[in-house]
Amino acid sequence: MREPTPEMWQDYTANVTELRRQLRDVPKDDRATWAIVAKETSAAFAAWSERVEETPGPLADASRVLARSAQIRKHQVKPKPSGMASASGAAMLLMMATKGGKGTMAEAILLRQLVSTTRALFESHNAIQDARQAQQISQAMGSKLDALRARLPELPVAPGRTAPDRNVTAPANETDAELAVRLLQAQRGKAPRKPNSPVPNRIEPARPVTPTIRPDRDGHER
Repeated sequence: MREPTPEMWQDYTANVTELRRQLRDVPKDDRATWAIVAKETSAAFAAWSERVEETPGPLADASRVLARSAQIRKHQVKPKPSGMASASGAAMLLMMATKGGKGTMAEAILLRQLVSTTRALFESHNAIQDARQAQQISQAMGSKLDALRARLPELPVAPGRTAPDRNVTAPANETDAELAVRLLQAQRGKAPRKPNSPVPNRIEPARPVTPTIRPDRDGHER
């Protein structure tokens, strides 16, 4: 299985971003559509967990909770709306990525979109007064994912602004998907990461070498 290209990260991140945008127009009581989205998002977290978690952790927990929220009665099942974006490609992408290649900027960007999609699922359960499921999703996507977020590179705070201590600025009209491919392409010139380190090494600029000036036997500098 080949390693995903920067363009693949861009395309599949764009799909999840578009899905999140489309969900704004999906009625909260459309259980069938929300169940499909929950199933796809659960698969993405499951693929990520399989690749980076030696034992089931926050990603596996998020996948399990979302899979449970996707369970609906048989009579509620219906086909996915035509033209609706999908998060299923993200699952395939995360399965293709190198097992040791965790902690890239592209993954941080994709996580932001998956969390945003999951937040929409939480809101849908909350709106239909499914308090138990809403609470479980909230718990799975809260502090339990903090450790994962801490291991991922910090993203720009907002388009057009530079995040603290990061030399990364997103133009005002740049999407997350475009940012992902730009940063991945830029990383090709970076130094290799340390073994088992989830965050790429920061390259320090070379220090200028100052020539040593020594006096000769007559006391003149040379």
